[in-house]
Parts: sequence; C-alpha cells; structure tokens
Amino acid sequence: MKAMLGDKYGFLEIVSEALAFFNGTKLRFGIEGQHICSGAVSDACQQGGIDMGDDDEWNSPADVMKIALDQKWTWVAGATIPGLKQAASST
Repeated sequence: MKAMLGDKYGFLEIVSEALAFFNGTKLRFGIEGQHICSGAVSDACQQGGIDMGDDDEWNSPADVMKIALDQKWTWVAGATIPGLKQAASST
C-alpha cells in the first residue's frame, strides 16, 4: 500500500465499474497508476499471498466481498459473516 502513496484516484475506473454494473459489459478502462480502493486492497492481498483472482487490480467492492465469502474469511472490516465462526477479538 505504501508503494501506492501519491497515486491518483481512479475516477475513470469508477466510470468503468458503473457501466459494468448498469449494462453488464465486461469492458474495463482506466489510467495506469490510478486505482480505486477495492483494487488497491486486492493488489495488497495478492502480494500478501491471498488469491484475489486473475486481475486483482480490477476487483470491485462486490468482487472483494465475493472472494471473502468464497474463501470463508472470518473477518471483513468488522462485519459479521453469517454462518462463519468469528475469531476471538483481542481488543
């Protein structure tokens, strides 16, 4: 994540994601070096050894949640995932 400090936010990628959601298109576009939050998180997870799919930088927030559910992550941003045992909190 530190390597991405100073990168610009991917507003064009947001437009691409919106078109995909509204029209179901698989066309994706953006500017290299610009990211949206879910793409940055996916890239960081991928570098940490968590499989985030073939094209991790293009993951939408919904893609990240689907991966979390499919891989049975027990903790996602403080949310309780139905049907999964929650790890004991150290806080």
